[in-house]
Amino acid sequence: MAQKSVFDPVVGKTLIAVEQNAYALILVTQDGKRHTFTPEGDCCAHCWIESAQGFDDLIGQVIRSAEDKAWIDLDSEGFDVLEQGFFSLYCDKGAADIELRVSHNGYYGGYFVYSVSE
Repeated sequence: MAQKSVFDPVVGKTLIAVEQNAYALILVTQDGKRHTFTPEGDCCAHCWIESAQGFDDLIGQVIRSAEDKAWIDLDSEGFDVLEQGFFSLYCDKGAADIELRVSHNGYYGGYFVYSVSE
C-alpha cells in the first residue's frame, strides 16, 4: 500500500486553478471545490510555504499521485532549527513541487492542514 500524502484528497481530480502565497496553497478542481493546504506550526514553531513550482503543467490535468518527501535540517544552532520539507504532485504532463519551511526551537515541527470548500 502506498504511503499517505497530505495531498491525497486531490489525487484523481482535474486541476483548473492554483492560488498560492506563503500562508496557503489553494488547488481548485473541476468539481468546483477549493482544496486549501495551510502551513501550521506547533506551539513554538513558524511554518510557511517557501516555494511552489511546476503547477503550469498540472492545469487542466488529472493529478495522478502525490508524495510527501523527506524533511531536511537546513540549520541547527542551539535551540534554533530551520527545516524544509518537500511535497510533489504528479500528472501525465509533469510534476509540481512544494517546499515547506519551519523554524522552531528544536522540539516542535510544522505541517499542512487541509480543508475543502465549495
